[in-house]
Amino acid sequence: MNAADCTRLRNTWKVNCVSVVELGTFAQAVDHERWAALGITRKLIGLERLVHMYLDKPLLKGLGASMNWTKRNLSVAAKACTSPFQIRGTYG
Repeated sequence: MNAADCTRLRNTWKVNCVSVVELGTFAQAVDHERWAALGITRKLIGLERLVHMYLDKPLLKGLGASMNWTKRNLSVAAKACTSPFQIRGTYG
C-alpha cells in the first residue's frame, strides 16, 4: 500500500491509515542485495512482482478500477489482500 492507496481509502471510505508500510520499500530495505542486483533501487515495486519474487506464484490482478465483482475478481482481490502477509512471513 502506498500513499495514493491511503488517499483513495480516506476519500472513498473515510478510512484513516496509520502505521502503513509500503511493502516494496520494506522488501528493498531487508533484501537490498537482491533488488540492487536487479537494478531496482528507490522505486515502487508492484505487488505482482513481489509475489512472484518471494512466493514464486503468479498474481494476475487485472482488476483495474472495475467494480464488476465477479467470482474471479473476488478471488484475485482476496489474493491481493493476503499475499503481503505471506511475503512478510518469509522474513519471520
